[in-house]
Amino acid sequence: MEKLKAAVLHRVLAVLMAGSAEALAADSTSSPVNDVNTSNAELQSQVESLRDRLDSLERQRTAGPESAKATSTAGGLRFGDGLIWEDGSGAIAARVTARGMYDYRHYLASDVHADTFSVRRGRIGLGFTAHKWLSGFIESELAFGAGAGAGTATNAGLLQGFVEISPVSWARLRMGQLKPQFTLEATTSPFHVDFQERSLMFNLLQNFLYDRGAMLHGSFLANTSYALSLTNGTGVNLDEFQRNATEAGADGKDLTLRLTADLAPWLEQPRSVIHLGVNYKRGEVANGDATTAGYTAANGVTEGRGLVFFNPITFNPGSAQAASSIDRRIGSLELALAHDRYKLQGEVARATYSGSLASGPGFERDITAGYLSLSWLISGESFADAYRNGTFSRIRPRQDATATDKLSGAWQASLRYSFFDGDDFRSTNAAHTGQLGGNTSAPQVTRSTSGAKAWTAALKWMASPNVALMLNYVRTHFDSPVVSGGKAYSREDAVTLRSQIDFF
Repeated sequence: MEKLKAAVLHRVLAVLMAGSAEALAADSTSSPVNDVNTSNAELQSQVESLRDRLDSLERQRTAGPESAKATSTAGGLRFGDGLIWEDGSGAIAARVTARGMYDYRHYLASDVHADTFSVRRGRIGLGFTAHKWLSGFIESELAFGAGAGAGTATNAGLLQGFVEISPVSWARLRMGQLKPQFTLEATTSPFHVDFQERSLMFNLLQNFLYDRGAMLHGSFLANTSYALSLTNGTGVNLDEFQRNATEAGADGKDLTLRLTADLAPWLEQPRSVIHLGVNYKRGEVANGDATTAGYTAANGVTEGRGLVFFNPITFNPGSAQAASSIDRRIGSLELALAHDRYKLQGEVARATYSGSLASGPGFERDITAGYLSLSWLISGESFADAYRNGTFSRIRPRQDATATDKLSGAWQASLRYSFFDGDDFRSTNAAHTGQLGGNTSAPQVTRSTSGAKAWTAALKWMASPNVALMLNYVRTHFDSPVVSGGKAYSREDAVTLRSQIDFF
């Protein structure tokens, strides 16, 4: 490359010198003497500049490979989505990440659940990239008990740890404990969702937000994405169980598929998102004891993280009449329409559990859930700027909050309706075929309901891309009264607050 540059400069220098002679000859017959002298001085200056550049290139060429090597390996440290170190050649990079959520929850006109401060999430991680096609990441959840509710770990420990190989952009293979892509809401980071908690539909994921296995993902066509995962189907920090012959015979893996497309670029709609997606998840879970996630259908906790209003009894009766396995299938559709500062987003999903008892007929029970939300970026940012690879990421304020302008940053208001319908699960069903019961956890529920509907209003302030505060009001109506602590509740009202940092 340096030889090519030198050759080009030699040629340009020769042309300029020839051109200068021709210009002087022409000017001598048609221009005053002072004009000729001025033109000569300017051309001479250009020639000298080119000679200096040529000498510099020649020195670099003759300096040898050791000098070039010293220049290319100069590393750099910068602060962005984590603390990032990169070598000078761009071949190797490493980063340290940190994320935290700190909540306060207050329940109105209810003594069923204590008002509380909590550390919702506390995570640190370490990642690397080598030669742009090999990467890995490991992250630990430090908030003990942060996983009360659907889709998260119940104890501090490993959250995700994987290696990813990306030989081509359309086929990336990730292996380890990972997050299978499934539904728009679950694929979106909890630090980037529009509300403090995900909707009632999120309960359908149970403990399978993170799982152990492999995922192939990428994009075959522009503005599309796909993800195909094969996992244990046991959830976070759990391997396949082989404690007895029943569980060993029901070791089928979970297959998860997600396909998305953004039609806005194809329809030539700038600053817009027309997102469509379809999801399917199927697995076979062993019919084990009631203490292990997956041996019951999904339970239902409110968006205010208060009452567990839907409590199906385990499918396993702990006797010889137990089925060898339960098939679990979940399908869903997703839609997001965004233009500039406005976004409409919705999803609907159905989970089906089917099996049979050794001494009785087969059974099949469904749960249907979904949500519809409307969001408005009051401060004028665009949702389209935050959309990539089939999901929405962080909003970057047009102007971060500063010491002189403390109320700048990005402001967002959102409203959501969600529902959960498990009417197939009733207390009158045959034993261990999808009965509805209660729970002994706090707050204890002695009578469940088969469904609920919730309205959530949210105001979110993003002081910077990495720091946010949020205020939510959640009202949940139960299809029938839920009994806890000897009292019947037809609804739950909660006011929740969150502060969060996200350097990821």
